[in-house]
Amino acid sequence: MRRLIALGLVVLAGLAVVFPPEWIRKHERRWVGQLVLNDHLATARRLYGAMAYVQRDPVALNNYHALTWAHAVPAGGKVRKNASRAADQAWRQAGKQGVAAAYWNLAMFNIKRGRKSKRSDRNTTGWLRWAARSGIAEAQILLDAGDDEYDRIRELMQLGDRGAAATMASVLWHKQRPAESRAALRQAAKAGHIASMARLGFLLANQLDVDDKVDPKHAERAAEAEKWLTRAAKAGHVLAAYRLGQCHAEPAFYCETRDPEQALAWFTRAARPYPRFQPPEIDLDSQHAIRLGMMPRWFINQSDIAAKAQQAIDELQ
Repeated sequence: MRRLIALGLVVLAGLAVVFPPEWIRKHERRWVGQLVLNDHLATARRLYGAMAYVQRDPVALNNYHALTWAHAVPAGGKVRKNASRAADQAWRQAGKQGVAAAYWNLAMFNIKRGRKSKRSDRNTTGWLRWAARSGIAEAQILLDAGDDEYDRIRELMQLGDRGAAATMASVLWHKQRPAESRAALRQAAKAGHIASMARLGFLLANQLDVDDKVDPKHAERAAEAEKWLTRAAKAGHVLAAYRLGQCHAEPAFYCETRDPEQALAWFTRAARPYPRFQPPEIDLDSQHAIRLGMMPRWFINQSDIAAKAQQAIDELQ
């Protein structure tokens, strides 16, 4: 009898793992979501995969492919293409099973990222409508902005999306609206967009070449230029690292004296491989479902920086 009871308990435990009740699923989503918030994305992705394909959890299916796609973005090429194809199918499936975030992710996946100034985007509009019907207020805000992609991107920027802010900074710069462009650039940089950190640092540093050092704003600009260039370089932006190496080697920008040791350290960073793309923002909604932000603009092609950095290293050594 005891053996039968023990066997029954084991069977029940196994069924609870494979077919958990909804209250257990909510607990699992909350727990794994905390890993996402703490930036343990690789572990969270593996757990979401098990929950999605063993437990058939639609929220986990959405989340697994959101993290998989975000992980594939920096790789580019075939890796990202395959992840994109799988994510598209998974998000459609999760949306049909009631996961509103999946429709939002499809909209962000399809938004055109500023390739044309005016374009009615039917795919994005369709997914935003599904997301709005599923209860996502931000989707309705984008729909109310109209069909123009830049109006939608501007609304996304107002909602705090760093990819949208980075795109608008570029658009406004080309429209010769530098003050507005810099405001958008600063927003994107503060939100963690690496290329915007570097761009903002370059703009501030370039001002230092013409500023009189008795200007009271000189020290303020120098400190801010140093802050953003350093953050960008440490995050992997090799051009920012190369410019910091030049700053200490020549000296230039905010560097007052020559510092070969610091220059060597930054040139060494600049000689490393660099990511061409940066993953989008990752947020969790009240269902503990992942909602992705708009994909940030790509890095400038910096393929010649490594060779220049290595040449500078050889000269210093």
